[in-house]
Amino acid sequence: MASHIDLNPSDIYFAGLNITINQAIYAERNGLVHRVAPGVFIDAKIHPHDRHNLLLENSARIAAKVFPHGVLTGPSAYHRRAVEGYISIATVRGGREIDVGGAFKIVAHRGDLDLGMNKEVEFVTIKDSLGEYAVKRMADELLIIKNFLKVKGRPPQTYLNNTDLTRIVERCMRSLGGREPFMRRIKVLADLHGMSAYEKRINSFIDNAFTYEQVHQALLAYGVFWHESKVGVLSHDGHIWSFDYEPNVHLMLSVRESRGKGAPPAFLASLLPESGINKWEPSGENLQDFQRGHRYISNITVFNEKEFETKRVINDVLDGEIKDFRNSFLEFTGRADDGFLRCFNEDESLDNLRRDPDNPRMSGMQIKIPGFLDRNGNLQSARNRSFTHIIKIVGSDPNYSSMCSMEWFSLTIAKASGVITEEFAIADLGGYGPSLIAERFDVRRDLNDKRMILTEDFWSVAGMTDPRQKYSGELMEVADSLLRVSTNKEADGRHLLSQAIFSWLTFNGDMHLKNLLLVKEASNPMRGFEKIYLSPTYDIMCTQVYPDDAKSSAIALGGSRNHTLMGFRALGMKFGIKPAEVDEMIEHLAVSIPLWASRIASKLPETILAHEQSEKHIRQACSLFDVRCMMMIAEIDAAKKSKPRASRKAAKDEGFFLSEAPAARPGQQAAKRRKGSAAP
Repeated sequence: MASHIDLNPSDIYFAGLNITINQAIYAERNGLVHRVAPGVFIDAKIHPHDRHNLLLENSARIAAKVFPHGVLTGPSAYHRRAVEGYISIATVRGGREIDVGGAFKIVAHRGDLDLGMNKEVEFVTIKDSLGEYAVKRMADELLIIKNFLKVKGRPPQTYLNNTDLTRIVERCMRSLGGREPFMRRIKVLADLHGMSAYEKRINSFIDNAFTYEQVHQALLAYGVFWHESKVGVLSHDGHIWSFDYEPNVHLMLSVRESRGKGAPPAFLASLLPESGINKWEPSGENLQDFQRGHRYISNITVFNEKEFETKRVINDVLDGEIKDFRNSFLEFTGRADDGFLRCFNEDESLDNLRRDPDNPRMSGMQIKIPGFLDRNGNLQSARNRSFTHIIKIVGSDPNYSSMCSMEWFSLTIAKASGVITEEFAIADLGGYGPSLIAERFDVRRDLNDKRMILTEDFWSVAGMTDPRQKYSGELMEVADSLLRVSTNKEADGRHLLSQAIFSWLTFNGDMHLKNLLLVKEASNPMRGFEKIYLSPTYDIMCTQVYPDDAKSSAIALGGSRNHTLMGFRALGMKFGIKPAEVDEMIEHLAVSIPLWASRIASKLPETILAHEQSEKHIRQACSLFDVRCMMMIAEIDAAKKSKPRASRKAAKDEGFFLSEAPAARPGQQAAKRRKGSAAP
């Protein structure tokens, strides 16, 4: 067993991350590792000096492992590590002091923090010996207030010293635009936390520390439009960005922002392409990229204030629907405009289109072309037209030339298995491999549709600012956000659960926070959102067929990226779904996926058959699905122990796999069986 652990000198291990629980137990019993904190182990052979330094280097990650929902506070929030032998964590219930291998102590104290609208908590990226990851820290303004609250028995090392406190105050005043807006923000938070008495002490500290005023002078200003309505102004004064809503707008674009603070919501940064210049800088530093284009996903248009009166807002409205221009193989049967086709076959034409400021822009790393499908089945560029369809194409690397085919394969299986998906079709548009056409689900259906539709990914919902943090998500926290904002919690809970199960069983390594989306609908920006729900499933594929792809998920479930039956049951319980019904949902998908995969692979569309790499990867994916689905069923059988497993029946064999007849959704099996009807 030890050979499977592959222990290296100076290594630290986190259960569920780089070592399994069983491996850790075995290694500890055999003296290969020492347990230094719950779920944290260190190589037994490491020198004491190296051990001490390694623990300090990874102190923030260790604290987050011990208290998964904790928030760094005090000096630990500022320095993002243990300071003077302590790391401070704020949790809902507090906790006992924990010594970590003699290197430092974790001090947990109660802290009632708002993880949503007031932005009292933020995600920051930290780099340690295991690489980069995201951790929660208390926001600077609240950090300042809490520092003046003295708690009996709390070690003095867990409070900020005057030097660090001065730097944080100055940083806040620069960010908020001066002393007055800073003190207004402090007052709001102090009143909210019942600490108004500390405002005078903070004022006194500022008077004694320094005098600072920031003069605002707008150097850049952009009008932000949602559909045809102007909702706000994004401006830059030469130092910081700010966002001000129009007086008649009574909703907020993001579920995490608070009116009055003036900071741009993370939602705006989430609209920008990740593959642009300075892609790994915090979102606020990338907002200048709005000068590169006007139109974005979510029906957002951004114009420079100097030119917006000479520009027109183009509303995105469906004209032709993809379902009317695809055959039974879900293969595109329309035609692409000749000029548009050049973009897929000539790199120079593609580059020119992507640089065109009048061409809509999208987030994400994959090459995507905005398209417009008319009612006659003609696919054209969305430049100066409604942007209704997304065309995904592959690059020149032959190893990844099957990506669109693999996405089509997973989406087709999901659709046949009853998982709610976007509308799509595979297409031969030339280029380096098959392309995928996806129909936007966030646009108006026709000219009579007056809904105002906005989408927000869970990277933005979580208030993140670094694109790399999209891989630091936790499905239980996604569930918490859904429970807080969804207008149909039961349906969204089942949809999230079925999407998570399907992604795990099909090796979808791309289920991260930017591929989980909220759809928000309003009839008037002067009122709030009337409907908020989880979007259809999109951007799914078996990534395991590509070089160096991890077998674990891109998103954690219960703290582990290796998803289990117990994890899915816990996720279901969040939404009141009983374990027995969760088991049925898993069983349905674990039986349905291999059967549909085999059936679809046996009758592939011509577009895919003409591409050898796509065929090869689809065959590999079928084998992978078989193994993982069998393992999941075995896990359910073991959990049931002596209880007989409920009978399962796969999808009916009548008709071909691309019948437009809707399949039963996961989670509906229990209700059908109670009524005496068979599962699909």
